Amino acid sequence: MTNPFYLGALNLQDLIITKIFRGTRVDVVDCVAAFAAYDINPEELLKRYAEAANYDLNPKKMIQNFIIFTEALLEKGKVPDDFLNKVAARK
Repeated sequence: MTNPFYLGALNLQDLIITKIFRGTRVDVVDCVAAFAAYDINPEELLKRYAEAANYDLNPKKMIQNFIIFTEALLEKGKVPDDFLNKVAARK
């Protein structure tokens, strides 16, 4: 008999995507801290986030949440200045 259940674990990018989808201030602060503490490729994160946002009923709102996250990363100097333009282009 095969087991129909799969148990997996979220990786850090998945966790960030989930928290930014929810979009509370605490979630953004947590995600900025995680991003700063680990080697996360912002381009790869944006690509995966934008793909996930397309499954939401309101993808533009999800991208807006990512813009807020990106602005917080910019304030901390964690992403290049032009990255915000790349994120905004996804709207």
